[in-house]
Amino acid sequence: MIVTVQGTSRCGVATGEEPLSVVPKLRVTDPTIWWFGGDPVDGYKGSTQLVATGTPGPYSWSIDAGAAYVEFKDHKSTIQTTTKKVDVFPKRDVVNQGDVHITVTVNGQQSDQITMTVLQPYSLQPRAPVDASDPRYGYLSYVYYDTYDNLGHRMPDIPVPLHEEYTGALVPDYAGTNWRPSVPNSSVLSPIAWYDVIGGEGAVGFVPQPLAPQTPLTKVKVDHQKGAWYVGSQVSGKGILVETMTWQKFQDHARHVNVVSPVVSKE
Repeated sequence: MIVTVQGTSRCGVATGEEPLSVVPKLRVTDPTIWWFGGDPVDGYKGSTQLVATGTPGPYSWSIDAGAAYVEFKDHKSTIQTTTKKVDVFPKRDVVNQGDVHITVTVNGQQSDQITMTVLQPYSLQPRAPVDASDPRYGYLSYVYYDTYDNLGHRMPDIPVPLHEEYTGALVPDYAGTNWRPSVPNSSVLSPIAWYDVIGGEGAVGFVPQPLAPQTPLTKVKVDHQKGAWYVGSQVSGKGILVETMTWQKFQDHARHVNVVSPVVSKE
């Protein structure tokens, strides 16, 4: 910017032109973006755009804090642009609000920092389970959860992909049992009040014979198997690990036991 100045000296009126550097300002279309361990999820903002105002470019952008969690295109933490806009993408888990600070420098003048937050699925909080009789398997147990983000908020009611993984072999608890192992499943569900449905076994030829839910429920254990839950993908090994646990089958119901969620404590 060129500013014309006018003043009075001992010899009379003097005029001249001097350059004036303007501190750029930053605004962000949305200060919150979501990370699901890789691929974006429909309905959740997976990137955002910063816009510089107040002075023409070129623009030097810098992630001053949180470069482990977000990046510019081509996986960079600094970038030069001739346009006043730049996109920001998440790249890994972040567990604290305000961990990301970004500035832009134009003509030697640096903007104030923009603060951003990366959200992710973080933990599962249980609701009361429901047990029902079933003519095929003796019983069906519904183990309910709400999914919470890394800031302790329940996730929005927007469907997310999730899947279960078995991390250990099926271990018998009942002598002579021949109940079969389950097959790991995946789905796309609302993160609010979703459930894992666990069945008993076929009514004929299996030891022990499955029962409809009793009152009170029995304590007869049949088998158990360690596993984990991931939110953000239906593909094994992808998404965010939100819980480790053990599937425990009883003769008349099933539960998740030895639950750990969140899996990693906040830093």
